[in-house]
Amino acid sequence: MKTHNKIIALQISVILVIISFLAVYQNVRQQEIKIYLVSKLASDQNIVNKVLEFKAEGFIKPTKVNAAWDGMVDFTRNKDTAWAKENLDGVLIACDMSFLGAFDTNGRVIYSVSDKASSEFALTQTQVLSWFNNHKTIHNFIVFQGVLYEIFGAKIVPTNDIYYKTPPKGYLISVKRWDEEFTAQLEIATGFTININSDHPEKKINKHSKIFRAIKNHPGKIITILEFQKKDEFKGESKLLNRISFIGFVILLTSFTLFLYLSNLWLAKPIKALTMSLENEDVSEIERLSDHKSGFGDMARLIKQFYAQKSDLLNEITIRSDAEEKLRALFEAVPDDKFIIDRNGIVYDYNLYNSNFQLSEKEQNVDSNLFDTLPVSTVKQIKANINQMLIGTEAQPLEYTLSLDDRMVTYEARFIHLAGEKILFLVRDITDRKLAENELIQAKEKAQESDRLKTAFLANMSHEIRTPMNAILGFSKLLEEDLTKEEQKEYIDIIRLKGNDLMSIIDDVIDISKISCGQLKPVNSWLNFNQLIDELYKFYEKEKVLKEKTNIILKITKALSDDLSVLNSDYIRLKQVLNNLIGNALKFTTSGTIEFGYESNNDYINFFVSDTGKGIASDKISIIFERFRQEEENYTRKFGGTGLGLTISKGLVELMGGEIYVESVEGVGSKFVFSIPFNNDFNETLLENS
Repeated sequence: MKTHNKIIALQISVILVIISFLAVYQNVRQQEIKIYLVSKLASDQNIVNKVLEFKAEGFIKPTKVNAAWDGMVDFTRNKDTAWAKENLDGVLIACDMSFLGAFDTNGRVIYSVSDKASSEFALTQTQVLSWFNNHKTIHNFIVFQGVLYEIFGAKIVPTNDIYYKTPPKGYLISVKRWDEEFTAQLEIATGFTININSDHPEKKINKHSKIFRAIKNHPGKIITILEFQKKDEFKGESKLLNRISFIGFVILLTSFTLFLYLSNLWLAKPIKALTMSLENEDVSEIERLSDHKSGFGDMARLIKQFYAQKSDLLNEITIRSDAEEKLRALFEAVPDDKFIIDRNGIVYDYNLYNSNFQLSEKEQNVDSNLFDTLPVSTVKQIKANINQMLIGTEAQPLEYTLSLDDRMVTYEARFIHLAGEKILFLVRDITDRKLAENELIQAKEKAQESDRLKTAFLANMSHEIRTPMNAILGFSKLLEEDLTKEEQKEYIDIIRLKGNDLMSIIDDVIDISKISCGQLKPVNSWLNFNQLIDELYKFYEKEKVLKEKTNIILKITKALSDDLSVLNSDYIRLKQVLNNLIGNALKFTTSGTIEFGYESNNDYINFFVSDTGKGIASDKISIIFERFRQEEENYTRKFGGTGLGLTISKGLVELMGGEIYVESVEGVGSKFVFSIPFNNDFNETLLENS
C-alpha cells in the first residue's frame, strides 16, 4: 500500500475511534439520566398523592363530624333554616368549601350554602340517591358548567351511631371547586405546573417530567386528567450532549476532508515529483529539498511555516474559547440569581436561576436599578456590605426575607468584587434549608424530651421495684427469728402487701406494653356495676384503715337500681380503671372526702372518682395521661408510683369504647370521669320495662 493511502487509513481509524467514544459516552450518560428520572418520578408521584389526600382531608373530616351529629338529625326533621344558617354557613367558610348541602332521604335539598364562585352549583335527586346506594360515604368528582368539582358526602346519623347501624336521616354533601385559585395552591404545595383539562386522557406517560392522574366520577368513568409537569432539569444537558456530538462529528468530517485535499496537494504531488526526480536521478533528501531554490523548495518551506503558524493560532483560539466557554458555563450553572451591578444597584448584566425577581426582558431591565425591587431595610444592608467590600474588607453573606405569593421566602446574598465598582451579586433561595434547620431543632428537642422522660421513668421504676423488694427481703429475714404469732402474722401481711405492690408494678408494665402494641382485647360479659361499686367500697374501707387514713370519708353514688345496673363490658378492665383512680385519690388525699360511683345519661354510664386532695396544677393537666409522665417528675417527689396508672386507664377506657377526662383545682381536689357505652339491647329493654 502506498504511503499516502496508509495515512488516509490511519486517519479514518482515528475518526472511527473518536466517533465511537462520543456515541458510547452519550448513550451511557442518557441511561444515567433516565434511571435518575424514573426514580425521581416515583418520588414525585408520592408527593402528588400525599398533597391531594391532604387537600381533601380539609373538608372530608368536617363533613363526617357534622353528618354524625344529633343536631343534624334534628334539623332533617324540623328543617330550622335559622339553625342551619348559624351552623352550616360557618362550616363552609371555616373549611374553605365551595358548596355544603343537607338533603333528605329522597335526595331533595333541605338547605344549601355556597360561595360566590359556585352560586349556580346544584345536585339532582337522581345524583344524590345513586351516589348513596349501598354506600355510607361517597367521594367522587363531577364536571358542572365546565368546572371540576370534588364531592364528599356522608349519611346523617345520630352522634352515637358511629357504625351507621341506624337508617340514615338524610345526607350531608360538601363540595370543593377546582378552579384556578385551587390549582395554584396545589402548584405551590407540589412544585408542579398543573393542567386540569387534558385533551388526551388516553395518552401514556411519555416524559419523565410529567405525572398523569385520572379523575373519575361515581360510575368510575374518567372525566378529566390531571397533568403535573416540572421543568425538565436535564433538558439542557441532553441538548448539550447532542450538540457536542454533532459538533465533534462535523469537526472530524471537516478535518478529514481537509486532510484529503492537503495530503494530495502537499504530500502526493511532492512525493510523485520526488519519485520522478529519483527516477531521473535527481536525488535529494527531503530536508535538502526544503532548502532547494526551486518552487518545490518554496512549497516545502511554506508548508512548514503554514503548519507552524496554524498550530499556534489554533492553540490560542482553543485556549481562549475553552476559557470563555468555561466561564460562561460556570456563570450559568451556579444555582443562584446573578446580577452584575454597581454600588448604586444599576444592573449591567444578569442571569436568573429561579426567576423570583420581577425581571423578564433583558433589553428592558439592563441599566435599571435592582434596589427598586427590594425593601428599603434590605437595600441598606446590601449597600453597607458593598461599601465594606469596596474598601477592601471581606463582605459577609447576608440573609433577608421577602413576602412572595402569600408566603415568606428567605434569601442568602453573597458579594464578589469584579473590577472597579462592579459587583457580582449572587442571590439564593434558602427557605427550604431554613425550614429543614428548624425541623431538625424541633426533632432534637423532642428526642431530648423523650430521652429525659424515659430516663426519669427507668430511675423511678428502679426505685418503685426496690422499695417492695427491700421490704419483702427484710421481713422474710425477720421470720427466721423467734417471733410471736402476732408478729409473724404482721410480717407476713407486710410481705403479702409488698408482694401485691410489686405484682401491680409488673402488671402495669405488661398492660402498657400490650396497649401500645394493640395486643390487649376486651373480654365482654354481662356484669352488675352496682355490685362492683359495693365491692370496691368494702375493699377501700379496709384499705384506708390499713394505710392509716381513717380521717377520710368514703362515699359512693349509684344512679340506677340493682336490676337496671347491668352492662355488657369487660369486668376485669372496668374494675382495674376504678381501682387505679380510687387508689390515686387515696394516695393524694390526706383528709376530707373521696366519692366514687356513676351517673347515667341513657347512652353512656359516666363513672367518676372525686377527692378533696392536693389537686393538679393547671399546666400539668394536659400531660398526666401521657406515658412516663407524672405531675412531679423529679427523683425526690413526695408520692410514689410508676406514672403508668392514668396512661393505662385511658387506654383501657378507649378500648371499651369510652373516653376519660379530669377536672381539677390545685389545693381543692380532683374529679376523674370516664364513660362506658350503655346503648345495647339488653339495657334498653330493662329501661323500658322500668
